[in-house]
Amino acid sequence: MYAIISVEVLILNYLNVKCNICPVGCILEVDGSETDINVTGNRCGRGIDYARKLISEDSKILTGRCILLNGPMGRLPVVSSRPVPKDISDAVLEQIRNLRVDAPIEKGQILIGNIMGSGIDILAQRRVGRSSR
Repeated sequence: MYAIISVEVLILNYLNVKCNICPVGCILEVDGSETDINVTGNRCGRGIDYARKLISEDSKILTGRCILLNGPMGRLPVVSSRPVPKDISDAVLEQIRNLRVDAPIEKGQILIGNIMGSGIDILAQRRVGRSSR
């Protein structure tokens, strides 16, 4: 008698990701699977750790830019208050990209509270005054 056992493993064919651990910003080339990751393109050992953590973790702090109205610039940088689960991160980023906020904005101001019922807030990353144009 034979038994078929299904094992779910994340398989990465090939992934390019920019490392943001240090100011160098290496472009990391990641391939392999979730359990056996091969990383190239890093200039330091921290890049390897960053790539492994990026692949293996279920959530991460999201950053993005929303539309800024009546301000000196067109986009406002934002950040999530806590790590966002990977399964909703694309939908959260889409909401951030479509969000329109009116200047003035204070740093740390909650722009979206409890996004998608997750208990996570989207915060302004900088203070922006109203434009005089």
